[in-house]
Amino acid sequence: GRPGADPLFDQVLQHWPQIIAHVGRNPANRPIVTACRPVEVRDGMVVLGFPENQAFLRDHAERKKAALEEGIAAVLGRPVGVRCVVANLEIAEPDLEPADDLVAAARRIFQGDLAEIDEVG
Repeated sequence: GRPGADPLFDQVLQHWPQIIAHVGRNPANRPIVTACRPVEVRDGMVVLGFPENQAFLRDHAERKKAALEEGIAAVLGRPVGVRCVVANLEIAEPDLEPADDLVAAARRIFQGDLAEIDEVG
C-alpha cells in the first residue's frame, strides 16, 4: 500500500472492476463509471476523478451520485459517500491499472452477465 492509504480506498481500488460491472448494468450509468477513477478517500467520501476532457461526465455523475454510491456500497457491503471531481488523471494513472485491464477483469468476473447485456443491447 501507499503511505497513509485509506483502507477504504484500497478496498475501492481492489473492487473497482466489480463496481464498474455493477453500476454499468444500467447502460445509462456505464459511461460515467467507466470514465472515472477512484482518486482518494477524503473525510470518508470516495473521491471519483473524471478526466478534464470529459468534465461534462462529472456533472452527469453528480446527478447519478446515488447510483454510484449504491454500486460501491453493494460491492463493498458498507455504505459510502461519493464526491465527483475533475482531475488531471494523466498524473494519477500509473497508480492504477489502465482502463482496458479493468474492463477485461470485469468481463472475466462477470462474463455471463455481460454477454447477456450485450445481446440485449
